[in-house]
Amino acid sequence: KKVPRLKDLKNYFANTINNKDFINTFFNILEFSGPDSIIDIHKSNLKNQIIKRKESKFDININQNFFSIFFSNNKFVKRSCGLVLIDGFIEKDQNLIPALEFCKENNKTLMIVCRGMTTQVVNFLKSCMLKNKMTCVVYEKRFDDSDPFFFEDLSTASGTELIKDYTSLAFDIKNKIKIVDNIKLTDSSICFYENNNDIDLKINELKNLEIKEDFIRKRIKRLKGEKVDVYSTDSDFIEF
Repeated sequence: KKVPRLKDLKNYFANTINNKDFINTFFNILEFSGPDSIIDIHKSNLKNQIIKRKESKFDININQNFFSIFFSNNKFVKRSCGLVLIDGFIEKDQNLIPALEFCKENNKTLMIVCRGMTTQVVNFLKSCMLKNKMTCVVYEKRFDDSDPFFFEDLSTASGTELIKDYTSLAFDIKNKIKIVDNIKLTDSSICFYENNNDIDLKINELKNLEIKEDFIRKRIKRLKGEKVDVYSTDSDFIEF
């Protein structure tokens, strides 16, 4: 089976579409973006521009108790957060007090990523939010045999230490919570835009593994993703 190339796609468009200007613009965007980029096209009232950035994207669902905080009227938000990564289930609400105090002092959204939490902990967080006039968002990911290093990759992409020792959870939270800027949040994903050396080191490590399993390729893709946002003032081009 022949693998299609960019040249084949150009020939196909040239033979089926009459608007050469749109075709040329479209392929200029593809060539600028590269083969591994995710491209989003937006309407702009100001000017045409293309913005390319590194993006590490993780598919993970928000705890629905915290959905309405950000996503009732928005598909996504960008926030600077005090981030806590816990590879485990949270059972005791008092363990989260250091994180709440940290975010209140620094005027940041508290973001917790964990395997899950009890209803008691959820109610405690919601009560603290009301009392202290602060925001908190929780994402949860159950353990998945096909993706065992999900939390390790989150730690690498965000530059935040992963907490695994539950015997000293409050102490670890106090020492490992970190402010991470410009996090893009949706109800089913988290995106980081900080490009740190740990990401490149991890990608090289994964590429050098002799085993080329699907989950290895998946890890590389989410760590090294590139995002391209195209802003156009031409509604006809966006439709095209």
